[in-house]
Amino acid sequence: MEHRVELSLIVPIYQSATHLEAFLRRTMKVICGLGRTCELLLVDDGSRDRTREVLESFLRRAGEDDGAGGQRHIVCRILHLRENVGQQQASLCGLSHAVGEAMVTLDDDLQHRPEDIPRLLAALDEGLDLVYGVPVRTHTSGLRRGGSKLRDMLFFLLFRRNIHPTSFRALKKGLARAVVEKSEDFLYLSVEFFRYSRRIGEVPVHYDRLEEHHSRYPLGRLLRTFAGLALYLPVVPTQLRRRYSGARWTVVEEKKRGLPCV
Repeated sequence: MEHRVELSLIVPIYQSATHLEAFLRRTMKVICGLGRTCELLLVDDGSRDRTREVLESFLRRAGEDDGAGGQRHIVCRILHLRENVGQQQASLCGLSHAVGEAMVTLDDDLQHRPEDIPRLLAALDEGLDLVYGVPVRTHTSGLRRGGSKLRDMLFFLLFRRNIHPTSFRALKKGLARAVVEKSEDFLYLSVEFFRYSRRIGEVPVHYDRLEEHHSRYPLGRLLRTFAGLALYLPVVPTQLRRRYSGARWTVVEEKKRGLPCV
């Protein structure tokens, strides 16, 4: 009989070889200090660099350090996707495989600080279904800031709420399940969340500056993501929206391993 998992941490990974080990070490330290039964779910979104090699090396060395009997572990699950499908689809894949009563999604580039995870969970425990970590100040390019403003404007048009969706968020299992069960209609995660709950909030967090790397998702992929968001507008024919909707990821390999808390 498996133990109840209290928290699933879901991380889409793409072309992450340069910073993946630093992310794993820092994140493991945070979730080991939460005092919850946790799983770390890493979704490799068709990476073509050394991401798999770096990940397997980290897991191997972590296993070699596991010498203490009765030591608490974090379950690490790795899903390798057949091809690059984008952050939205990779996150949906993670949500569909996660089993935690609460779930957190965040990027792997350390712009989202793992140390802020407890703040999102504390807000979630106050009775919300979804909490976004919204940056107090960003270090992104003017183009990406403009894209964020456009996204916020579209959300206001759709829901008449001044909420700033981000990929750094905590949510309840019930909300994730509602979205996954209707994944044939999926286009954009946060819109799906808003369709099933109004108990949504946000907490201010600080995003770290990305010094050595930038977003590995190409501009074209990001533009298609915003196009998916725009397809939810009432003026768009339902037939057109359904043409582009649905889950488009395929898991070709899954690995599972217990990582010791040290």
